[in-house]
Amino acid sequence: MMGQQRQRVEQVLTQTRRGDCPRSQALAREWGQEMDAGFSAWLVSWPNWRRGELVAGV
Repeated sequence: MMGQQRQRVEQVLTQTRRGDCPRSQALAREWGQEMDAGFSAWLVSWPNWRRGELVAGV
């Protein structure tokens, strides 16, 4: 999923490389709230996901 969020990944990496860990953590918290619906949609579309559990051996 984060592969589709390249700009956001670059943003947090820039903050981390500058040593601004509080800002990078704040960005990650924002994403957690902003991307919840998108993550849920991505997760249920994943072929190995059923009833909240990974299918063993797949």
